[in-house]
Amino acid sequence: MPLDFAVLDPNGRIDRYVPIGPDAHHEIVSLASQNAFEFILRFKDFYEDATVPIESFPSLSAEVAALQQTPGVSEESRRFLSRLADLIGYAAEQGRPIQAISD
Repeated sequence: MPLDFAVLDPNGRIDRYVPIGPDAHHEIVSLASQNAFEFILRFKDFYEDATVPIESFPSLSAEVAALQQTPGVSEESRRFLSRLADLIGYAAEQGRPIQAISD
């Protein structure tokens, strides 16, 4: 059961999403915690929904970029972070927040 990072359409349905599994989630949250990355830590609970508003995208993007450069990050986590960076760009273009939706 993944945690889905999603951009919703105007009707509240998922437009685009990026799933993350529990192992990659644990790795990313652990690294974010070590680096005090507050925007990524909004998603620390794998079983709880969360939202990142549009005005937080620059900070979230910076944290994602920093994690992508962290030595020793697994390939699964790197793929997720790359896809999340793309999703942040899409959400910004659409003017919509990113939702973390637990399944």
